[in-house]
Amino acid sequence: MGENYSDNAQFTLSIKCYKQAIQIFEKNNLNNHYINALAYTNLAYNYWQANMMSQCNAYRYKPLEIWGKYYQDDISILSTAYNNAIYELIDYGDLVQAGILQKKFEALMNSHFLKMKQGKFIPKGADDDAQARAMFHLNSIRYYGEVFTPVKIEYHIQQIEQLYKKSPKSWYQSEIGMLLSSYDAAYYYYRIKEYYDKALKYNGLQEMLASDEFYKMKSQAGYAMLYYEKRDYLQALKYTEKSLKAMAYQGKGSSIFTLNVLKAELLANLNRPAESIKTLKYAYKLMTDKNKDLSSFSIADFGDISGYYHINIFIHSGLAYRQIYERNGKKIADLKTMKSFYKMASAMFERYYNEGIFNPTLDQYLRNIKEGLLYADARIGNHHREIEETINTLERISSQHLWKQFLARNEENLHFPKEIIAKKNDIQLQINDFERKSEKTEQDKQTLQNLKSELIRLNEEVFKQSPQLKRFSKSEFSLKPIQEKIKDDNIIVKYTITDSSVYAHIINQKSIEVRLLGSKKQIETICKAYNEKLRNIDFNYQIESKKIYQLLVNSLKINSIKNYTFITDSFLSALPFETLVTEKNEVLAKSKNISYEHALKFMSIDANTNDDFKFNLTGFAPKYNDKIALNRSENGQLFYTGREISEIASSFNKSSIYLDEKATKANFIKTVGMSKIHHLAMHSNLNKSDYEYSNLIFQNEEKMYFHELYNLNFPSELVVLSACNTGVGNLLNGEGLMSISRALNYAGVKASIHSLWQVPDKETAELMTLFYQNLANKMSKVEALAQAKRIFIKNNPSKIHPYYWAGFVLNGNPSPISEENWLVYTVVGILGILSVFLFVFRSKLRQQFQ
Repeated sequence: MGENYSDNAQFTLSIKCYKQAIQIFEKNNLNNHYINALAYTNLAYNYWQANMMSQCNAYRYKPLEIWGKYYQDDISILSTAYNNAIYELIDYGDLVQAGILQKKFEALMNSHFLKMKQGKFIPKGADDDAQARAMFHLNSIRYYGEVFTPVKIEYHIQQIEQLYKKSPKSWYQSEIGMLLSSYDAAYYYYRIKEYYDKALKYNGLQEMLASDEFYKMKSQAGYAMLYYEKRDYLQALKYTEKSLKAMAYQGKGSSIFTLNVLKAELLANLNRPAESIKTLKYAYKLMTDKNKDLSSFSIADFGDISGYYHINIFIHSGLAYRQIYERNGKKIADLKTMKSFYKMASAMFERYYNEGIFNPTLDQYLRNIKEGLLYADARIGNHHREIEETINTLERISSQHLWKQFLARNEENLHFPKEIIAKKNDIQLQINDFERKSEKTEQDKQTLQNLKSELIRLNEEVFKQSPQLKRFSKSEFSLKPIQEKIKDDNIIVKYTITDSSVYAHIINQKSIEVRLLGSKKQIETICKAYNEKLRNIDFNYQIESKKIYQLLVNSLKINSIKNYTFITDSFLSALPFETLVTEKNEVLAKSKNISYEHALKFMSIDANTNDDFKFNLTGFAPKYNDKIALNRSENGQLFYTGREISEIASSFNKSSIYLDEKATKANFIKTVGMSKIHHLAMHSNLNKSDYEYSNLIFQNEEKMYFHELYNLNFPSELVVLSACNTGVGNLLNGEGLMSISRALNYAGVKASIHSLWQVPDKETAELMTLFYQNLANKMSKVEALAQAKRIFIKNNPSKIHPYYWAGFVLNGNPSPISEENWLVYTVVGILGILSVFLFVFRSKLRQQFQ
């Protein structure tokens, strides 16, 4: 029954059946039986099909656990289990876990090969060995395609080919699909890596062996995509038309729509605009049953469909019109039609995520949407309202994607109530099933509305436990309130990097502009070379520095402004703008105060506030082993941290300092929420495989992992991470630079100071002392750090290289630390003086009366 529901895409009912089956099996002591493992396999598969990956992850390993322990000799079962699990992990984008399982799969098969050689393998079925080998080689082609290791791809292709040559005819014919899938996988990975000859070879082999209409169509579509990416549009058009002909038997369907839109794009690239427009009209009439002008279509014309393949269709429609615009006189009307397709893509993107599903496929779509909207805005002209609408749209869909991915990765870490999560998942599945219905009755619509209302209520329940996270879960965004708060001498520059270009939005209190700054490839090459020179103390850094300044800052014509807030993207997140050399041959830090933000959305979120801080500053400086470390990434004692903390504490009243043995993780957790400022002078580790397991190292080598921060209600005004590489995290598609500063944002911290490279210990201590002296003198956070850097450069002429002074940057709210407690101290001091004065005055009066 569960299988029937799954075949009809009724995943809610299918999941319910498999869960009931598992309960029955386990109640009857069949926990470790083959059939129970199979039920777990199908349960995980259905969650995967429903795009509910956290639930899929919860059940994925159970079949492997049962079959691996109790069915060690059944190689066919084990190979299927490993293949399914690794395929799902690859599809989800978790190559770390996929790699771990791949190694286990290889060890299993090597053991099997040895048994076969020694004659010790006893098959359960006649074709067990062949089945396991085919599954293993197909899986390995996929895995090594993802990590792109051509030698391994070729090895496994050769092995599976030999297997099929030697196999019985009956098995060959019944299992030909695995060989075809192997060729298809090899074709795909070589195509996306631009190994076109190899891709052509394997698509040709697939075409030669194809016996049914599906594989024939697939091979023709494969040629079409291959020639499309080679920019041989005539050949691509030829195979697109062949593929459409092969699919004629299917009638309407997403593949028919996609191929027609691809055909329109190819015609536009061949400078045949009239045919392109005609083909697009035909495709949209097929999709909507409406015959109207392309520019007048909106998301409403597609009913309540929310399939992500429609996003792809809209994007490629936009690409077709981009070519029509560029090759047909650059008419503004064509540019506006192009933009309308990208607006539909963003609306569908938003609608899709309103269902609560995370899908890693949308990473690329998000980049495509950004490219299309910004390309149009930069050419239509600086129309304030349109640019504001674009910013609002991009912030909404980017924050949705980021938030859904954050939840998908961290649901277990967040310790949400399990019962509520289970109810949420069940309702989500029901919503998904209703949304998939092509036609809905009035009763269906009412039920769907009730389910969505219940989901909202359950979300409220979930966030009662973690109120600091609720702020990030909302998709609403408006630039206007942020813009109204910008002061006269301040400006926000938001950089956006698409697949081909770098754009900037320049935002002040009265205006918004968008500029195309140049080619992504060109700017990325210069920035990477520059960063290498900064980290390696290369004094020939100024050539790149001046180029970057001209491209990213001077071209914006903002030189008259004093305070810059940069919202960076992709590789720019590792760039310290303070170090850029201006036309006056001086670093930008000399005349500008610079802070950073992760996103405009973060600026619109008011962090948790606490008006009752017990301390102004809390500092931690653990004691490590006896070896002296020159920078804060090396193991060993940081000689200057104790002095750093002590000198910082002297700048503030009401400081709480934890040195050496007292600088424990437990003490840190106890102090969260009790201090305006937390200063952490310690080592850190960056986990390049999984940023969630990057950590700060407290006393006795205790680690505070980034994911642990999400459960803290941490309303500090400033956290200073005086450790190495705390700001440099993993650059993830759709997420940006994931680092501890972002983790602290999620926990409720208003601002953080973190490092971009391996900071030197002695110079850090000096810079931090200067910063806190400025902060205590009531400077804003951004000015205090900028002034500290200026003083450091002045006091250390032999250390003017940015490596020594530019590693630390401010991310978040740049305002001064609140003065409430300092005001209290001042008032108390004045009252104290007055009381002494009154005491003396009264004493004199008494003496006079006496």
